[in-house]
Amino acid sequence: MVLSTHESLEILGHPNTKSRNTHIFLYFTAITADLLLVSFGSGLAWTSPVLPKLHSNDSTINPLGQPITTIQTALIAFIPLSAGSLTHLFWAILLDKIGRKLTMIIIATNASCGLLGIAYASNIYSYYICLFIFGCSLSGDVVAVVVYNNEIADDINRGRLGCLAALSVPSGMLFSYIFGSVTSFKVFTLICAGPSSLFLLASPFLVDSPTFLITKHKRFEAYRALKKLRVTECQESLIWEYEKIKNSVIEGRTVRGNRYCTRAFIRAILQSLLSLFVQQLSGILVVNYYVASIFNDSGFGLSGDCLGILVGVVQIVTYIIILVLIQRIGKRRLILASSLFCSISMFFLGLYFYLSHIKSPIFDRIHWIAIVFVIFYLISYGMGLGAIPMGLVGEFFCENTRAIGSALVFTVSDSLMALIVFSFPIVSETYGIYINFWFHCIGSLVGCVCLFFFFVETEGKSLLEVQNIMKN
Repeated sequence: MVLSTHESLEILGHPNTKSRNTHIFLYFTAITADLLLVSFGSGLAWTSPVLPKLHSNDSTINPLGQPITTIQTALIAFIPLSAGSLTHLFWAILLDKIGRKLTMIIIATNASCGLLGIAYASNIYSYYICLFIFGCSLSGDVVAVVVYNNEIADDINRGRLGCLAALSVPSGMLFSYIFGSVTSFKVFTLICAGPSSLFLLASPFLVDSPTFLITKHKRFEAYRALKKLRVTECQESLIWEYEKIKNSVIEGRTVRGNRYCTRAFIRAILQSLLSLFVQQLSGILVVNYYVASIFNDSGFGLSGDCLGILVGVVQIVTYIIILVLIQRIGKRRLILASSLFCSISMFFLGLYFYLSHIKSPIFDRIHWIAIVFVIFYLISYGMGLGAIPMGLVGEFFCENTRAIGSALVFTVSDSLMALIVFSFPIVSETYGIYINFWFHCIGSLVGCVCLFFFFVETEGKSLLEVQNIMKN
């Protein structure tokens, strides 16, 4: 019996039959898609081990043969993010036109080509062009995976898949910190192409999103994809979920007026931007992009590359712990505590570099404080701001606005990210590095207050319940 209306679904109710099989193919599919987020994380941290090499006078280390300037440093960090902010909407339109799977294949191919170009480039202008190409793929990584993972997941596994996606970004960063510290510029850049290349090898085994296939009236392919993802022996449960997805798509098409002007869509935009803005203003970009350069220049005993590896390890361990506890504590409490503790960490890191700037005699006796507050910051960030915002973007939007809505949100977010990473070296050279840390201290504190008053709790709620909150 095939159902066709919401009323019939309500009468039938959700089948409580649980599959005796593990969702091996579902997790294989999600982990394969998450390789794009590993590529995204390695791209975020790529500059940390690379910039010290490009600042070197040693031609065996620096492929350019001479140190880069402050403006060139800013542009190397700025170009990938600016490219991302310009291309989010392009990838979103492509997701809706040709499908999630094919779009991700194009994104992975683009990332691999960009990194190959960077590895073999011989001048700074070639770097700029290839970084722009690579930056375009970074924007696609986030939008595509957020949309795809939310559409292949069932209600039981959605939280776990979100956790795996959140863990993929710091895994990619650790990947960069480790290989960037022990390999040359060229070899390291080629290694960074590994996650995207691995995705391309595994992509023939993936299925497209059932939601997308239904929107294109490919209902047999959608049912077959859903059956493969669920591996369930309960036909009734499979039909129930298929009809739920189909009716959600039909309901989205019957919305009166422009679906991008509804109360639910606008609230989803604002909620997503709130969490992402606080995430960026917390100072994570300063740590990710410039940790090696910062601590190499500070006179601190531990090298920047070693500290970068420590950054990645602490982030991954924190993510794993929090992702286990998130259902017990709730997203709201975690993200509020995270933003508050990030503010405290940034204040003391700013104080540390201020004492270094004024050459205070106390500075020589407090080198250990920097590493303590870097670790404290990473734990604070990972407990909420690191793991939660990306998954929230996928939850806030409904099926027919998820791709475009996510793209709009990440476009604005990436514009803020680009501004932060571009201004950091310039502000540091002009006024002192401590100004940047204190700016992020204030940003985190203001963000904590805004989250307290406006953040919507979604933990433990289904996508339908979240949509009802957005509508009402």
